Amino acid sequence: MSADKIAGDLKKVLRPQAVFEDEAGRKECARDWWPQTLWWQENKIAAHTPDALIKPANAEELCRLLQWANDRGIAVVPRGGGSGVCGSAIPSNRESIVVKTERLNKVLGMADSAVTVEGGVLGGDLESYLNNRGWSLQHFPAALDISTAGGWIATGSFGQFSTLYGGIGDQAKKIEAALPDGRLVEVEPDDFILSEGTLGIVTKVTLKIRRLPEKYFSLSCEFGAISQGLDFVRYLIRSGIRPAVTRLYDQMEARAGGMARSKYRLINDEAEFKLRCCLLKHLNLVRFLRRLEDKIRSPRPWLLVMVLDETQAQEAEHLVKLLKNEPIKADEKAGEIWLAKRYQWNTDKIMALFNQGCFVDTLDTWAGWDRLGRIYQETMAAVSPYALVMGHISHFTGEGGCLYLIIAGRGANPQDSIYRHQTAWRLAMEACIKCGGLVNHHHGIGFAKLPWISHAYQNSRLDGLRARKKIYDPKGIMNPGKII
Repeated sequence: MSADKIAGDLKKVLRPQAVFEDEAGRKECARDWWPQTLWWQENKIAAHTPDALIKPANAEELCRLLQWANDRGIAVVPRGGGSGVCGSAIPSNRESIVVKTERLNKVLGMADSAVTVEGGVLGGDLESYLNNRGWSLQHFPAALDISTAGGWIATGSFGQFSTLYGGIGDQAKKIEAALPDGRLVEVEPDDFILSEGTLGIVTKVTLKIRRLPEKYFSLSCEFGAISQGLDFVRYLIRSGIRPAVTRLYDQMEARAGGMARSKYRLINDEAEFKLRCCLLKHLNLVRFLRRLEDKIRSPRPWLLVMVLDETQAQEAEHLVKLLKNEPIKADEKAGEIWLAKRYQWNTDKIMALFNQGCFVDTLDTWAGWDRLGRIYQETMAAVSPYALVMGHISHFTGEGGCLYLIIAGRGANPQDSIYRHQTAWRLAMEACIKCGGLVNHHHGIGFAKLPWISHAYQNSRLDGLRARKKIYDPKGIMNPGKII
């Protein structure tokens, strides 16, 4: 069917106001925030532009749409806030419809320390709603303001306070979804978490909430090696002490965030942006200065930042005593700076870097305690010839944690930048796999990680998704070309 035919038929099934045919709106849906798509030219964008963009007003209208598409075998790609960084919300190169859930954004009610919302509600709006009533999700992904509750379910979101509260799988109590055959049903949360829109569309979710903390305790300390920092965090976790925020930073990211001791600062946004652009233009100089620094000073310290909320007052008191007995410096400043700047990197800054010919990308990996250090070292060695690499380890559990890497650079020209970007990403993925890690933690798979999907999940998660696909979407219309 042609795009005009699809739009015309849909206007008979849905309200005409739900169907958007304008080219500009459809082109926006050809990309999300997967950084590699920021290099795409017009022909590539056109290849992924959907035939129609639909914004249902309610779950019933969404169900009619899905049944219509299912009967005709037309692909449906769900899109929440479009904040994904792996291409999960990008249509495949085939006849398709993008469904934006932005109008399914109601808060439906609060009861029994839980809130029920529609799948398209934005995280920032929901958190503000709860805060005004003395409550909080305590689920803070970096893209809180531009991500949706349904998107959190789809990608298996983790927030910054996850060491205490866990990921979205620990927060979701009930999920309602619209299935491809037009049914609206309650599904098991574990069935839809990490499904990336391949099974159906989340219409309603009930999430745990907590009383809004009035006070936070922040602590930080330094370690001479990554192994020492990991040993300390593992000791805490296994002793039953789980700071809500637990993040172990390498020296470069600690400095970039203004948290490195003797470098404490709250640099203004314009100056910080100019500094980063300058560094990325002169990678060889940066590498030379780092090698020189290694020769004249002791090993770069690793910075552990911990934030505890008021429910953890006893743990905070115990931590203070524990740190006094350790040969490591401890203070509160780095944690305070982290709280103040934790949302500093937004989409506007990323676009500004790309407009300067630079690139920046992130990789979320997961590994057990004994492998995290080696993955970091191997990735640094593999990627450093092509880009700057920095990172931290967070989202700790009893088994291990998430190594979160940032790669950034700039080539001699746009084509060289694209080559360096793609090569750095590929080498980082291969280094993680070589060391026995998983290449996904909370960003999802999308197109970005699809070549390495067999190394993305623990246990038999992928087999389970394939089995559920046959049950929920036997005709294969939901977000084809992804995961399954």
